[in-house]
Formats: sequence, C-alpha cells, structure tokens
Amino acid sequence: MSSLAARTDVGLLRAQNQDEATTAELPAGEYLLAVADGVGGSPGGDVASQTAMTTLVGEMQQRGAGAVAEAIAAANQRVLELQGTRPEWRHMATTLVVAVVSGSKATVANLGDSRAYALIGGRLTQVSRDDSWVADVVESGEMTLDQAERHPWRNVVTKGIGIPDGAEPTLYDVQLAAGDWLLLATDGLFKMLADEEIERLLLTATDAESAAAALVDAANAAGGMDNIGVALYRA
Repeated sequence: MSSLAARTDVGLLRAQNQDEATTAELPAGEYLLAVADGVGGSPGGDVASQTAMTTLVGEMQQRGAGAVAEAIAAANQRVLELQGTRPEWRHMATTLVVAVVSGSKATVANLGDSRAYALIGGRLTQVSRDDSWVADVVESGEMTLDQAERHPWRNVVTKGIGIPDGAEPTLYDVQLAAGDWLLLATDGLFKMLADEEIERLLLTATDAESAAAALVDAANAAGGMDNIGVALYRA
C-alpha cells in the first residue's frame, strides 16, 4: 500500500530551521511531494522557503498535477515580490524540488542543490542533478568531488526560487513499481549520510512515516550539522 510522509528538523547546530517539506494529495488523486531549503542561511531564507512552499501547494491544489511549471513560476514571482519589501530580504532565495506521482510515474522538477532520489529494485540512485557551481566544475573535469566538497563556493547554487533568471526547473521522469521509494531531501540529510546508509534505512522501513523518522534521526546522530528536510513516497 502506498504511503507518504514529510518531516523537517532544525538539526543540532543551527538556531533556525530554513527547510520546508510537504506531501499532499491533489484533486485528481495524484500525490505531490516537495522540499525547499533557504539558500545559504542568509536573512529571509526561512521566508523564501515557506513562501515558495505555500505558493506551490496552493497553486497545485487549484490547478492540478499538470501545472508544475506554472506553480513554480508563481512561487518564484511571489518570492521576487517579497525581496523588494525589506532590505534584508533582497537576496533571499531557496532551493525547490517537486515531485508529482501519478500511477507508476513520477515527474520531478529541480531547482538548486536539494535532491531527488529513487530506490528501485532495492538500489538507491540520485535522480536530479545539482544546480550548483561545484557540480558544474566537477562535471567539466576541472575539480574532483573531494575538492568540491571542501571548496569555499560549495554552497553556491546556479538555480533557485528568487534567483534572477534561475527559476527554470530541470525535469526528470521516474518509473516506480510496488515497493519502490521516491525521496526528496535537503543537503542536511545527504551530506550527513552516505547513499548506502540512506538505502539501508529505506529498505528496512515499514512505511514512509517510519522511514522519515529514521532518516532524520540518523542525520542527527551523524552530527546534524544543518537543517534536515525529507519528503517520501513509497509505491
């Protein structure tokens, strides 16, 4: 039986939680999952992620599963509008990963360096590609992954809600069978846990709620160095 869950946690070192995570059933019976992470811990990051999520969900509930691009555009427009209302918000932005599950197919839309993963046939794979400066440099061969993880620009994203000319999402399609998982996560999860540990926790979970709790607990046990956000669907 399908199950859904979303959870955020402030972690062990941050004073404020700038992560958002949600799941919802859409009017025609499809499922919506989304996570957002206020960029860089800058002022207004929490406002950007909350605004993006609230706008996205409202638009999707009203328009339906086929309106992902329109809902993301509306979220971006709302954050851009708010940037001009307070000086401290002028650079606020957020990552956003959205998934719509319809039957055995999931469509993922990504902006920034939060991620979508799928566990299919017992194997975890990363579905989305990070929209980040270091991801581009690693892909070009100019830097190793280890070097990228230590680079001072490792948190610079090239796309996101609230980033001028950077809100065109990349889309990915995923086919899911019974027992497979779809996981959306902010970097507070996957920077704390190796893919093998995430895979193990999903394989041993009985439902989405228990899996979400186990993932958050494990990320905190590994150091909890950032806010943690997860949204899960089990087919």
